[in-house]
Amino acid sequence: MDFTNYIVPELMITVPVLCFAGYTIKKTKVIPERFIPIALSAIGIIFAVTWALSQPMDNIFPAVFTAITQGVLSAASAVYVHQLIKQGGRR
Repeated sequence: MDFTNYIVPELMITVPVLCFAGYTIKKTKVIPERFIPIALSAIGIIFAVTWALSQPMDNIFPAVFTAITQGVLSAASAVYVHQLIKQGGRR
C-alpha cells in the first residue's frame, strides 16, 4: 500500500511526530488515555492547516478541507502504527 495516495508526501513526517506526541502525552498523563487519539487529531490538523496555508491557493475552502482531512489521516496513521507496535509485542 502506498500511503502517498492518501497522505500528501510533505505531511508524512507528521506521522512519526504524532507517534512521539502520543507517547509523550501518555507518559506525562496530561490527557486521559481515551482522549489521546482526539488530541493527536487536533495536533495533526494544526500541522496540516499550517502547511496548507503556506501553499499558494486560489480558494481557502478546499485548502481547509484538505488540511482537516490530511490531519485526521496523519493522526489515524499514528494511532495505527502505535497499535501495530503494541499488538506486535504480544505473543
